[in-house]
Amino acid sequence: MTNAGTSNPPAWSDADAEAIIDAFDSGSDHLVTHTDVLTDLRAAAASLRSAEHRIEASALRAHRAGASWGMIGTQLGMTRQDARQRFVGTDLASQTAKAFENLGIALEAAGATWEHVVKWTDMRARFGAMGSTPVRDFT
Repeated sequence: MTNAGTSNPPAWSDADAEAIIDAFDSGSDHLVTHTDVLTDLRAAAASLRSAEHRIEASALRAHRAGASWGMIGTQLGMTRQDARQRFVGTDLASQTAKAFENLGIALEAAGATWEHVVKWTDMRARFGAMGSTPVRDFT
């Protein structure tokens, strides 16, 4: 461990951090005498993962049914923007896919299909040049 000065926090190397973690882990193993607490922890983690999947499915189903991200966020104790980012995604591919899904819904509501779209600019080549292909075939 090195410390450049007294006013700076210590600069820990990866080896220092690993040694501290190893010492703590090996020193604390004997403290757990009831394996049921670890079993409970594993079960709780599995329940959390299941609940997260259920929340995501329910939020997306609610949004497809017409609930706004603001309404969904309110139910989950988060902002509209947080809900949208959590369930739609923040990356370009997710945002693009959602935009085209919404266009499909709008076309359907108007009694149209993708066949009725007059102009279509295929941006796949441009995005492919940037190392990403966010647009998939929606026809």
